[in-house]
Amino acid sequence: MHITLFGTSVNWLAQLFDIIGFVVFIFAYQQKKNRFVAVSIVAYIFFILESLSILLIDNVNTWANIIGTASGIVRNIFMLYFAIKKDKEVPMWLALVILAATWGLNVPFFEAWYTYIPCVALTICSITAVQKNYYILKVGAMINEAAFIVYNFAVGGYAGVVREIILVLVIAYSMLVMAVKEGKIKLPNFSMFFKNLQYKIEDNFYRIYTHEHTKHLVHHKA
Repeated sequence: MHITLFGTSVNWLAQLFDIIGFVVFIFAYQQKKNRFVAVSIVAYIFFILESLSILLIDNVNTWANIIGTASGIVRNIFMLYFAIKKDKEVPMWLALVILAATWGLNVPFFEAWYTYIPCVALTICSITAVQKNYYILKVGAMINEAAFIVYNFAVGGYAGVVREIILVLVIAYSMLVMAVKEGKIKLPNFSMFFKNLQYKIEDNFYRIYTHEHTKHLVHHKA
């Protein structure tokens, strides 16, 4: 189950699950809120499979991430239920109950420093996810992905490190696109810039042509 890349033994099965989950997540981050929540559940399933393969094959403690990711799936299911059936966000008390359960289940598996990262990241992500402002949700998701850069490096999920870096950039890009579409950010009008540049070039050429043509007429008369 291992291959050697750049002198490092890598669990190829874990990396495969990671890449599939990554592709799904890239797609999810381009969607509107409810669809994002639904598609991200599929990505979470592959991330759980990634952590399980690292746990079973490499004997590395990934229980914190498995429990945290499973908690994220439960949270997203509740988010969809309340959005579709109740037309509102998940109540904060329910989000806190899910977080408390996640922390409680993880206590027996807290060992190395990195085992705390999934719970801390999930706490930030869950609190921001139940806010009405979609930008706050994405900022929370960005913090979550940034935290997992460190976590994946610690457990040997090297493809995950690359994935998280790219996802941070994807989230930032999706926020920018959304802000531009909603008119919150106005990008420079490059089409007008190039048109003005074209007019200036044409005007300069016309001036040069007129000047040279006038000189030619004066010389010819002389």
